[in-house]
Amino acid sequence: ELRAAMLLRHLRVAYQPIVDGDGRLIAFEALLRWRHPLRGVIPPDVFIPVAERALMIGEIGYYVARQVAEDIPNLPEVSVSINLSAIQIAMPDLKEKMLDILAETATSPRRIVLEITESASLAVNERIAGQISSLQDAGFRIALDDFGMGYSEFNQLRALPYDVIKIDKSYICAL
Repeated sequence: ELRAAMLLRHLRVAYQPIVDGDGRLIAFEALLRWRHPLRGVIPPDVFIPVAERALMIGEIGYYVARQVAEDIPNLPEVSVSINLSAIQIAMPDLKEKMLDILAETATSPRRIVLEITESASLAVNERIAGQISSLQDAGFRIALDDFGMGYSEFNQLRALPYDVIKIDKSYICAL
């Protein structure tokens, strides 16, 4: 059903605005949503693990990247964050495929922030760190998502040259 949802474009990207303290729009986060014709809305925490087990997460990641690249001309001039799974980060052709999508849609990588979860960043080895650095060299910005979710070490921040650090809400909810 998930493969059919991709082919039939039942998977949609929603854009969550990110605002500063004054309420000004500074970016968007691309969030994938699935409205199943019979089952209704299927949440990402249900279908993303299925996609990972079915080895479809890479395809879905490129699907999201393509949709974002196609939508960017109709969005305000701010960056758009795209989440990457640990499986996607390990794919050796990630940079080439992302750049191909952007070239086909005439989209600048400077408009894209690639988000890596804190738990995925713990698996970073030298090869993957080099791949992420090459994505930065190509113009993408890299964000560490969910920092402080329980795996945190400040030494981890030295492992990769992050452009953005998104602190987990468990740290800031009491503020």
